[in-house]
Amino acid sequence: MKSIYKKDLIDVWRDRKTLLLSIILPLVIVIVSVTIQNTSGDLEMTIVYDESVPADVVNVIEEEYASLEYSEQMEEDLMQDKADIGLQADDHTLILYGNVDESNIQDEIMNLELFMTQNTLQDIEQGANSHYLKTEVANLDQESGSIGNLLMNILIMSVLFGAFPASVSLFAEEKEQRTMEALLMAPKSRFRILSSKFLVILTLGLISGCIAIFGGIMLTSFMDTEGSSIVIGDQLATQMIGLILNTVLFAINAVTLLMLVSIMSESFKEAQNYMMATMILLFIGPGIMSTLTPANIPMWLFFVPSLNNNAFMQVIFSSSSGFYLPLMLTIASSLLLFIVLFFICYRMFNDDKKALGDN
Repeated sequence: MKSIYKKDLIDVWRDRKTLLLSIILPLVIVIVSVTIQNTSGDLEMTIVYDESVPADVVNVIEEEYASLEYSEQMEEDLMQDKADIGLQADDHTLILYGNVDESNIQDEIMNLELFMTQNTLQDIEQGANSHYLKTEVANLDQESGSIGNLLMNILIMSVLFGAFPASVSLFAEEKEQRTMEALLMAPKSRFRILSSKFLVILTLGLISGCIAIFGGIMLTSFMDTEGSSIVIGDQLATQMIGLILNTVLFAINAVTLLMLVSIMSESFKEAQNYMMATMILLFIGPGIMSTLTPANIPMWLFFVPSLNNNAFMQVIFSSSSGFYLPLMLTIASSLLLFIVLFFICYRMFNDDKKALGDN
């Protein structure tokens, strides 16, 4: 098993396109993804207010902020990331709620404070009565889950690009070049051959994933205030352990899925055609999770393949105390899926028509 693993790993690593997709492309993905994430923070803020805010204050703010909206559940909208800044009034004080850990929201709150102060000074100079003599900032400790979603997207792309060339080369391409038959004639069981090839693909997928995910963390920490809490936060050890486990759990299932696709394929070109469908399938999770925040993730999501890794990625970078139950559920459901997928691969690899193709 060790000799097959070393042989296949060396053969795959000699391929320049594998080197490109496994190392260089993940770094490009990181730079582009983090840049887009930070650029999106420059979009207009959504500001909500409740019934406590006087009508004249609302009229003044509406002149400057067209996105101002009334909300009957302001705090809930902020916690669920439906709004960026919330307004309440209490005894001649306008209270501004927002996640001040995010630099773009912090900047907008400062701009809003300055705007209200300027209007208050104008009212005082004109001798008019003001309902907003001062402002006060309050942090709801809300969590948008944006860091978790960003890193999960990076992880999916990097593992796919790192593992796919190897998975196609070690099964579909070998069938096409008619080298698989000679390998199956070796005095090794098909289970050991399959396991060796799986470990080669997993190795390349993990290398690519780790380069991208930790590169993304470092780049985000320098470019975004919220991201800095990842590498200097109080829960650094817990976050890193959770991140490594989640990366491995996602990689083993993604790699097994790619291996299954390659075994099913008759040629290198046919396996490539399945790449887009596989990517769409894996990106369903981030699409669903983008509508949720760590505060409102239902527990059943941790039982659903792919969604469990996405949900747990958000939990890793939240301040929620419920870390270990999602971790156990994610481990259990991911390992169960891996056993099922690997068993299917093994049954197909034992079938000569699938293992050897048309040869």
